[in-house]
Amino acid sequence: MVATVRPVTSGIEPLSVAGDLSAMAVALRALGHPHRLRAVQVLMQHPEGLSFGELCGHLGLERFEHHLESLIRTGIVARVPGRRLQLVPGVLEMIGDALAS
Repeated sequence: MVATVRPVTSGIEPLSVAGDLSAMAVALRALGHPHRLRAVQVLMQHPEGLSFGELCGHLGLERFEHHLESLIRTGIVARVPGRRLQLVPGVLEMIGDALAS
């Protein structure tokens, strides 16, 4: 099962994992790779988002497409206008809250 993001109406909206252990497991699996986790850390430091090239530069990687697609597919990262990549607002908090409950 792939975690889903609600349709975007104005901006990006959070991943829905509340009460869905399968969706949460998919999100946690995506965060389990060191390159993906580091990408999330970098994007947390840049709430305005980064281009793909900027993100790769921060990571010191030339190839990151596969990892990025995993983060997008699970709803952790979103492509936003201007070819920017951003964390989906509230997604990490939602995962943390679901784990704590």
